[in-house]
Amino acid sequence: MALRLLSVLAALSVASCYAQNQTTWVVTSFITEKYVSSSTVEYGSTLVTPVQRFTSLDIVTSYTHEPPTSKDRTVTQWITEQVTFPVSTYTSAFTTTLSTPLVVTSNGTSTIVSWVSPVRATITLSPTACAESVSPASTSPAKIVTEYTGTYSPFPGQVTTTPTAWPTAATTHVSLTASYRVLTYVGSTVTVKSTATGYNWLSTTTISENKTVTVAPFRYTNTVYLNTMTTTSSDWQLAYTTKPAPTACPDTRTVTRAAQCAPTNLIAERDSHGAAVQLLPRDWAFPIGFPSTLIGIPGMDASACCQLCLDNAGCAASEWTIEWSGACRLYYYLHGNDTCGGEATLEYYGDTYAFPRQASFVQAGCGQLKYYGLKNPLCPTCEVTE
Repeated sequence: MALRLLSVLAALSVASCYAQNQTTWVVTSFITEKYVSSSTVEYGSTLVTPVQRFTSLDIVTSYTHEPPTSKDRTVTQWITEQVTFPVSTYTSAFTTTLSTPLVVTSNGTSTIVSWVSPVRATITLSPTACAESVSPASTSPAKIVTEYTGTYSPFPGQVTTTPTAWPTAATTHVSLTASYRVLTYVGSTVTVKSTATGYNWLSTTTISENKTVTVAPFRYTNTVYLNTMTTTSSDWQLAYTTKPAPTACPDTRTVTRAAQCAPTNLIAERDSHGAAVQLLPRDWAFPIGFPSTLIGIPGMDASACCQLCLDNAGCAASEWTIEWSGACRLYYYLHGNDTCGGEATLEYYGDTYAFPRQASFVQAGCGQLKYYGLKNPLCPTCEVTE
């Protein structure tokens, strides 16, 4: 008797589980993401510009599986049906009053704007070649010897030595690890059917042909008098002149420059990164044109650019950048009559994206330079920690 009772209970249990429509489903949820970046640099004995850059990306995905959990769920099936109403007709008629067009009177003269562009500073350039040669029959180019005179006191920490090794290639290694949690649910599924009904109205509208146009409330008679106004705006500019070429040049020509313009004395790196000027176009003017092919005065090296600033009164600072293909930029202060800037400073920064001596070469003329710190020019608002 007991055996028959156990057999009946087992049969009822199996029938009950089957009726519950048990199913198994998996849910994956995001946990965390870890980002790690590092760089390796290769060096050589020859300067390479620009330095080749590569990126290596490694993505790792990890999953954490948890034991199955009991859970019931409800699945909704949506059924969409459209209901169309019968055609209806709506007739509307309207009339308005047409008024006489109003007249707007204006007299006076037009406004005259006068622009005055005074020359604040004149930049004197040196000739690129001699008018004649001492030895006209000689086919070999003249030899140029550069000498640096005077003294220069580096600021604390300034690097004044030429590197023995130059970066030739840089690789950025990026590792991205994403973690997910996998949950397995076992339970019953209940299906609910819901109906979404859409309505369509078919109607026509007939408008009477007897209609006129009323005057808009904003139309009125108005008389306008224009006075003569003259505005003078000062937008000073830089002028250029070139020294006459000497009638003869020796086979060996000596070029004398200031000690602060020596290549090792130019400011070309800070905090193990290249240097760059923090441009403030409302405070400083410089020879520049658009498009950017005309960055500044062409055909110079960093040392010659520095000397050009020293040779021209009122030049606050100079900047020469490798990417400008030999162009020189001179800075002049915009406010007041002192183009050197007085107490104002021209700021420069350490470019976190540039290698030492691979960006700008900066030097002060009659103005003052101020170090801003490290900055990422591709993301100026990002915090820099190195």
